[in-house]
Amino acid sequence: MEELEKFIRENRKAFDTGQPPASLWKGVESALDRQADIPAREKPSAKRVSLHFVLRRVAAAAAILVIGIGIGFYMNGRNQEPDLLTLTDLSPEHAELESYYQNQVQLRTQQLVNYRQIADVQPDLEQLDEVYRELQKELEQAPKGSEVQIIQAMIDNYKAKLSILERVLERVQYTDPELSNTTGDEISI
Repeated sequence: MEELEKFIRENRKAFDTGQPPASLWKGVESALDRQADIPAREKPSAKRVSLHFVLRRVAAAAAILVIGIGIGFYMNGRNQEPDLLTLTDLSPEHAELESYYQNQVQLRTQQLVNYRQIADVQPDLEQLDEVYRELQKELEQAPKGSEVQIIQAMIDNYKAKLSILERVLERVQYTDPELSNTTGDEISI
């Protein structure tokens, strides 16, 4: 390494003023000319991708992603109803009352299903369910202290539902006593 450094120091002027020989440039030019003479199919191909092409693909992928997310949120939100207040949310006494009525309604409904008579009361029950949901919405928006009337209406809704189910059960058992004995589900009214 020392010899190379010594050579460079001694010949510094020759390095600074030296021009490449003309034959060198002629060799470069002839190599370029030979490369230009090669047919296109023999040249190595470099693929060129325009920025416009890439941006269109990215925009399309982003649009599909945004649409998919939007549909997902829409479907998820559509399947879930907002949590509305129930009697259970108000107090333990109301929770017990609501539980009792729900159990009684469920029992009577199951008996009607066993009798294959549920279709007779299904529209009425659905209508009462809708009224109950409206009462729940009213309860959420009711000013403090005025909830008593709404709570009473909710309890009355359960009573009406239970009354409808019991009347239909009485009618079924009265018109076809054999049917009531075959199911084994006796009720006390």
